[in-house]
Amino acid sequence: MVNIQAYKVIKASYSHDYNNIDLNLRPGEKLTKPLQQIPGIENVDWTYSLEKHRRIESVPSRYLCFTLRVNGPVQAKCTITIDGTPFSKVLTKYKGQTAVTLYDFLDLDDLPGYLVDGKFKLICDLEFEFSVPWTFMRHSVFYSCEHIDFDFDLVVDNRCIKVHKQFISFISPVFHAALTHRTKEARTGKLKITDFEYHILEAAINFCYGRDIIDFSVDNIIGILRFADKYDIKSVIIELENLLSINLTKNTFSQVYHFASDCCKQYLLAKCVQFFRINHHDVKHVKEFCELPPQLVANLLETAFYLNDDFDILRIAHQKGIESVTNFFESALMENLTLETFSPTVNYAWDCSRDNLKQKCAKFFAENADNTRFQQFKALGMNRFCAVATEAVKPTILSYYDITVFIVVAILAAVLGIVVARISWPVK
Repeated sequence: MVNIQAYKVIKASYSHDYNNIDLNLRPGEKLTKPLQQIPGIENVDWTYSLEKHRRIESVPSRYLCFTLRVNGPVQAKCTITIDGTPFSKVLTKYKGQTAVTLYDFLDLDDLPGYLVDGKFKLICDLEFEFSVPWTFMRHSVFYSCEHIDFDFDLVVDNRCIKVHKQFISFISPVFHAALTHRTKEARTGKLKITDFEYHILEAAINFCYGRDIIDFSVDNIIGILRFADKYDIKSVIIELENLLSINLTKNTFSQVYHFASDCCKQYLLAKCVQFFRINHHDVKHVKEFCELPPQLVANLLETAFYLNDDFDILRIAHQKGIESVTNFFESALMENLTLETFSPTVNYAWDCSRDNLKQKCAKFFAENADNTRFQQFKALGMNRFCAVATEAVKPTILSYYDITVFIVVAILAAVLGIVVARISWPVK
């Protein structure tokens, strides 16, 4: 028995302005559009060219020919129109072809009739057919609902999106609860939505019904997911979360990670952490990543690199050059340095050559000399203690006499500690 192959159709559109000078071509000369990727099909590009062909017996030389090229096993139908005119031509590239040419595309003698202010807009509307597994074939619900009138309005920005009450109750337990009890929404047949923009709500409803989505941008898909998450539309959540995880790149990472963190999407968070661990060198330079809240990035660093505390996060952020996190944590330390954070702050400041933080530590050292002299000495170590003391002298925060006393006391404390330890050793 012969099996039927499943196909999907992807639509795309392209337009370009030409003038009569652009089309004043010599025989064999071409105007070629840059390669354009087919939306949703990886590594398959298309382009077209206009050419004044060399002599062909069946076509006068005054004609321009149009060639469509697609570098993949995809069938393509291209409808070419000139904006504001009845001009329309159609050509089809079949799966086994690389290119197809329409030799009598445009009669240059007719060109003046298409010009407006010396130019015209050429529009290409394309349909690409490509084979997919049968699992990609989904029944579009909206085709089955056309005979039933809409009976409920979703209102956003004083605009209405009409839906079927039973349908949204079926896909969403939140809508079901609102519409099966004595609520205002159930009585009026309207629900006002204030936390989503109109275009996001429209795209979300279209996706639920199985209609085509025009905007495939990461922001739009995440907007649909946020709507689905709020109203617990599980079928949408499962499908689009998986789609986002597959499409993680340095340019989509920040938006996806922000959404996953906001909505506690553990599967998506795990995918983001895994991606960041491998690709952080590229991700950190992207504008959207630099604009993420510093605490959110700190959480990412903590999970991705198995860190234990804020100072580990600060060190790795400094090492990886993630300035939003270093600036955030250093600013907090500058404002709220305490005896408990003094020693690890000193070690970080000197290990990583953070001059402003060194000066802050030196000032804190001078202002809390009585406390830091003994309590923090053991944690700092002799070399680091002397470094802080030297830094404190630079702006004349402490006198040389105070520093000398501190160092002598520190040395005596160290010697005393060694003596006590030796005495306490068991005698064999």
